[in-house]
Amino acid sequence: MNEFAPLLHKLDNLKQVFDGAGMDRALTEVGMKGKKVLLDQAQSWAGPDMRLSGWPRGGKLSAGFDVTSSGVVFKPRPYGLWIVGDRGRRETAAPKRGKGVRRLSFGPDEVRSATRTQPIRIGGTRGHQVLTIARKQIEQEAPRWLLDAVRAEAGKVWS
Repeated sequence: MNEFAPLLHKLDNLKQVFDGAGMDRALTEVGMKGKKVLLDQAQSWAGPDMRLSGWPRGGKLSAGFDVTSSGVVFKPRPYGLWIVGDRGRRETAAPKRGKGVRRLSFGPDEVRSATRTQPIRIGGTRGHQVLTIARKQIEQEAPRWLLDAVRAEAGKVWS
């Protein structure tokens, strides 16, 4: 009789888990925790509704991830707003359309006009480094998250 048959069976089960679905579950766990870090940074910058005031077409900040063969790819959405949150924006002028005067509405009784020679200036903002902070935090904590998820998967097979 082979005394090591139960051990070999458990090791074979462990190999099957980490070749396929078990590793995908572990990486998905890492992705969910990383997504939470991204959303927490967005909420600290943009507020609890995750929308930027003054950006009606900007949309709501969100994040996602994909599990690939090489790891987890995080996807902050919409990426342009995340870049503004990370780096800020430069001072610009309101775009000029048509000829003559363009009326711009800034509220119920606040209409200002801009001419070609005197456009309305839009001030710049400083960057809050939301992507940089989130990336550093994920890089620091992802190995621990992965190790915990791998231990949980191994515990399911080993017991």
